[in-house]
Amino acid sequence: MFTNDPLEQFVFFVCTVGYPSTLHLMQMYHIFLTFSVLHIFNNSQYRIYIFKLLSFIKNVLTTTIHINKNIYFPYMLILFLFLLVSNLTGMIPYFFTSTSIFAITFYVSLMFFIGINLIGIKKNTFNFFSLFIPKGVPTLIVPFLFLIEVISYFSRVFSLAIRLFANMLSGHILLKILMGLL
Repeated sequence: MFTNDPLEQFVFFVCTVGYPSTLHLMQMYHIFLTFSVLHIFNNSQYRIYIFKLLSFIKNVLTTTIHINKNIYFPYMLILFLFLLVSNLTGMIPYFFTSTSIFAITFYVSLMFFIGINLIGIKKNTFNFFSLFIPKGVPTLIVPFLFLIEVISYFSRVFSLAIRLFANMLSGHILLKILMGLL
C-alpha cells in the first residue's frame, strides 16, 4: 500500500467503514479519536495530567494574549490540541502532518481571523475600523494609507497559513529525506 510515490496521500482507498477515504481523512479520524480518548481519560486516574495540560494552556493565554476571561478558553484549547496532535502524529512513520496541507492551515487561519474581527467589532462597534487610519494623518494621504492598511491587514490570513504550512511541510520533507538516508 505504501510506495515512494509523493502523490500516494491523495489516492482514494476503501477503509474499514466501507466508503472511500484518503490518508488526510484517516488522520482527521485519528485526531478525533485522540480527542475522544482524552475525554475518556478525564474521568479516570489521568485527570491530574489533563488538569496540568489545561492549566498550562490557560497560563499561556493569560501571559501572552492577556485574556483573563474564560469565554475564549474552549476555542483556544481545541485549536492548541488540534495543532499539537496533528503535528505530533506527523512524527509517526507512514503518517503525515495534516497541517502540511495548505487548505487546512488556510481554514484555521481564516476562522481565527474572522473570529477576532467579529469579537473586535462586537466590543468596539465601528471604532474597530479606526485602526486602518491613524489619528493625525493628513486628509490627502488617507485613501492611500487606508488601502495599504487594508491590504496588510487581510494579508495576515495568508501569512499565517503559509508560515504554518511551509514549516510543517519542510519538517515533514526533512524527516523523509533523513529516513531515506538511513
